[in-house]
Amino acid sequence: MAYARHTGQRLRAAIGYVCGNTPYIRQTLLEAGNARALDVALEAIRSAADPEPALTALHEALLAAGDARGIMPTARGLRPAGANAHLPPLAVYVCPTDRCSRHSRAEHDDPPRCTLSGEPLRLTRL
Repeated sequence: MAYARHTGQRLRAAIGYVCGNTPYIRQTLLEAGNARALDVALEAIRSAADPEPALTALHEALLAAGDARGIMPTARGLRPAGANAHLPPLAVYVCPTDRCSRHSRAEHDDPPRCTLSGEPLRLTRL
């Protein structure tokens, strides 16, 4: 069960990175001549299919394109900036479907939109 929970957190973090950085990922892959990996990953995320194989392929494509870290959370930080038990709760926008770990500080009343679904991100507190 702990492995399943870890895998779920890992996938949510990878999906969150893809959702929040789609333009950068696309540009990086286009410059390397392989944006197909991103399109396949986005389709897998949007569908009910298991996105892990497509996300792994996207991670590898980004590494091959020269991105030193790819999309997997073992290579990127997972804690939102400012998350600290000694600070007052931080208002943030989060994924509207809870499929990823994307977050954005709630600095304005107009929430950013999910790259995958087009829905506005949901307001919550950390």
